[in-house]
Amino acid sequence: MKDMAYLLAVHKAMRLTQTRFQQLGAFFGHDWQAVWNSSESDFLAAKIDRRGRDGFFEKRGNISPEAVMASLDACEAIALVHGQAYYPAPLLPLTGAPVVLFCRGEIIESDFPAVAVVGSRRLSAYAKRAIEHLTEPLSRAGLTIVSGLAMGADALAHEAAMNAGGRTIAVLGNGIDSIYPRSSAGIAERILDGGGAILSEYFPGTEPRPEHFPVRNRIVAGLSRGVVVAAAQAKSGSLITGRLAVEQGRDVFAVPGSIFDAGAAGTNELIQKGQAHPATSAEYVLEVLGLDQKQATGQVQMELPMGDIEREIVAAFGVENEQHINDLIRALPHDSAVVGAHVQMLSLKGALRHMGNQMYALNL
Repeated sequence: MKDMAYLLAVHKAMRLTQTRFQQLGAFFGHDWQAVWNSSESDFLAAKIDRRGRDGFFEKRGNISPEAVMASLDACEAIALVHGQAYYPAPLLPLTGAPVVLFCRGEIIESDFPAVAVVGSRRLSAYAKRAIEHLTEPLSRAGLTIVSGLAMGADALAHEAAMNAGGRTIAVLGNGIDSIYPRSSAGIAERILDGGGAILSEYFPGTEPRPEHFPVRNRIVAGLSRGVVVAAAQAKSGSLITGRLAVEQGRDVFAVPGSIFDAGAAGTNELIQKGQAHPATSAEYVLEVLGLDQKQATGQVQMELPMGDIEREIVAAFGVENEQHINDLIRALPHDSAVVGAHVQMLSLKGALRHMGNQMYALNL
């Protein structure tokens, strides 16, 4: 996107919700430089809510699009925009998915399906063994492990995945330019060195705040086919991730624990109420998710029906087995963001294969 700097500057000034993103994109023809240089009357005509209008016009004068891009370059991060290439496909259909995700490292198509592993910061010896017992074989089976890079369960899940030779994705509750907590800096470096990814919806310089982490958890759950809650007290942030996973239609698993262990009260309650499957083995997790060990090839496909636009995209290939994304956009009567989003979904389903440089091959 050639005017990425302006889109990000608009986002920094007013926070682009999905509604604002769609309204401004439709009114200005996705010309984000025009949005940046617009007047308040334009925003009124585009039906932008008052809070969004006030935020944008109060802050615009203190923001430089060039400086926003420079801050990303300084921490070697890129911006992934909803509906554009490389935006994580599992997030696309979710209500409230972030319009922009910042990424260090690399997201690849074979990262999905993925499984999240979350839990308490303070772990018993049993919980630590359970995380390793589940995470390592899931990783060897080809599943990417998603977590939040926090102390305790998150950090152990990332390490277990890498120890098994698998991929892992960390989602932050602070700016993409820094690692919180600092004790996880070594794990973060290892993730990047191993070809994994660190994601955040927060701009560089954003401090970690308590309210950021429940919001972050919706991304952890959204990226994943299922969520394993390894250890949680009765009132634990990990349970928020589990509830969000249920709302998003994901499967939830909980490691059963001793009835005498307060650190397992939350996971036991999830199982007791029928809100989670008992995470007794990696094989059982794979069975519930409808996956098997063939996933080690990284070619497992989500069996999802095709919508009308997806069928149009497949038909646009004609006798050609490969097409550039721009050729598909020109061939179809839909907005480029719509085509891009459906191409990503077809890639997730296995109907298309990304060949690099935005070239796609038909797998059907």
